[in-house]
Amino acid sequence: MAAPLSLRNRGNVAVQLARFADRKDESQTVDIETSNGDVTLELAKNFAGSLEIWITETNPAGGEAPILSKVALGKATVGDNGWGDGTVNIRETTNSVVIGKGGPKVSVHVTNGKVIINN
Repeated sequence: MAAPLSLRNRGNVAVQLARFADRKDESQTVDIETSNGDVTLELAKNFAGSLEIWITETNPAGGEAPILSKVALGKATVGDNGWGDGTVNIRETTNSVVIGKGGPKVSVHVTNGKVIINN
């Protein structure tokens, strides 16, 4: 895909993104959302854009969001919600990064799954 794209799904999703035709065209956004599945995002070698990864976990098992990325995502913003007893019921993790010289926005939201980014 080269954009625009809006995808809502339950289960696993695999998307391969080519280079955006016009990096200045804001309408070329990509919005991917799935629940109870993983998103595998393949970025072209010359890909340039703004990438936002948002993971929602209910009753998270580990201390970190399940993201495997070959692209540096920087420091994540993490919000934990619980009942005050030390148990985390919902964890929201967001990573935002500009790749290359930037460009259109690519948003990925996964609920109870993981994100895999390759390039």
